[in-house]
Amino acid sequence: MKRKKLFLILGIALIILIIVLLLFFLIQEEQGKQEKVIEETPKENFLLEQRKSYGINSTVFSELPEPPSDFNKIVSLYHQGKFRDAMFFSEKYFSQPEFYPSFLQNSFSYWQNPVTTHYGVYGYGSFPVKKTVIVKQGEKLETKFFVHSGYGIRTFQGIQLNSVFDKGKEFFEVTIKEPVFLLEPNFPKFEKNWAKDVLFDVQLKENVPEGFYNLKIFVSSPPKEFSDKWNKEYEKYFDAGEFSTDTALYELQIIVE
Repeated sequence: MKRKKLFLILGIALIILIIVLLLFFLIQEEQGKQEKVIEETPKENFLLEQRKSYGINSTVFSELPEPPSDFNKIVSLYHQGKFRDAMFFSEKYFSQPEFYPSFLQNSFSYWQNPVTTHYGVYGYGSFPVKKTVIVKQGEKLETKFFVHSGYGIRTFQGIQLNSVFDKGKEFFEVTIKEPVFLLEPNFPKFEKNWAKDVLFDVQLKENVPEGFYNLKIFVSSPPKEFSDKWNKEYEKYFDAGEFSTDTALYELQIIVE
């Protein structure tokens, strides 16, 4: 009798254990499904949604990398001066035309209503156009700005960048990482390399007097070997420096303490 009761208790315990294990595996499987759904559900990309309101065919942006999901938030803070780290921005950011305030202000018409009598040959812009930094003697400053072909431009533009100081150039060593480069067209669509980041560093010597120094970067035509090469590679090539102006592409005000 006692043996039957023992077997009964063990049988009930086994059934309970089986039920508990089944419930455990069912719960784990359901959680796995939920996690998979979360992983497979893409984050909403506000910039891609925003473009639907432009009245511009989406193929205009088809060569560009997909923008990061945080693009609108981070770039808005950068425009407001609340996010200052220019080094943060990769091509996923700076190759999007919305990275540049001028695009949203006055450029839609180039694609909405193109002028048949106008052919965009040359033109370029930068962002930001000015910056101020505070440094000490002997320090090395590394920063960057961004250059883009003008809106509606249909040519490949060869560019060389040159740095000039208003005064005190003997106290600084400036190195532009890639001073010669090619800007691609953005009409009828934005080509992948229509915009570029320009990295450069400024080494201050130990004896730099305290004060204000202005570093300006200008555009000129690239060396002949580059122009000749690009002329052969691209039917619509243009030396941007042929129509460069006395206006600096970028200015860096250096305050030495």
